[in-house]
Amino acid sequence: MIFFILVAAGTSALIEAGVMQSPYLISFAFLAIVAAMGYDLSLDVVRSAQLARQLEASAVALRESEQNMGLAASAAELAMWRWDIPRDEVWITDKGRALFGFAQSDKINFDRFLDVVHPEDRNTIRRARANAVNCAGEYESEYRVVLTGGQARWIVGRGRVISHSGGSAQKRRQAILRGSAKIIEL
Repeated sequence: MIFFILVAAGTSALIEAGVMQSPYLISFAFLAIVAAMGYDLSLDVVRSAQLARQLEASAVALRESEQNMGLAASAAELAMWRWDIPRDEVWITDKGRALFGFAQSDKINFDRFLDVVHPEDRNTIRRARANAVNCAGEYESEYRVVLTGGQARWIVGRGRVISHSGGSAQKRRQAILRGSAKIIEL
């Protein structure tokens, strides 16, 4: 490309000096530059089309995976949840909301979750959560949930801290705790 730019500049200088008679834009060098740029652009278009196909295939695979995960969770009667630790926001499936007695409109954070846990089991939950966040990365606990009307329900909860930036305790505090909960029969 640099060679053709230099040739085009030289040709323009010769035309300007009156040594050559030719239109500026139809020179061989100019056409070579346009062809090189067109080739490079066409490669980018082809790569973009390939990436778009790969992205579409990935999106289809992700939807299938989500549907399979939802079916498996439903068959196992699991409530799935996700706690964004730095924001203290809990997302929970509809089954989980029903399991814990949360309304669809309720905003859930860790303290709101502890409100429905039996008072005798709250420290157990706090310790299990602190252990997962600060040390092990794994969470498992059995506890009671007190529903409106006073009915108690035993739950087993399991989860794992997911850290996208490494495994140190500080980075885990900035991570996500994901898991599942299920009613257990005693």
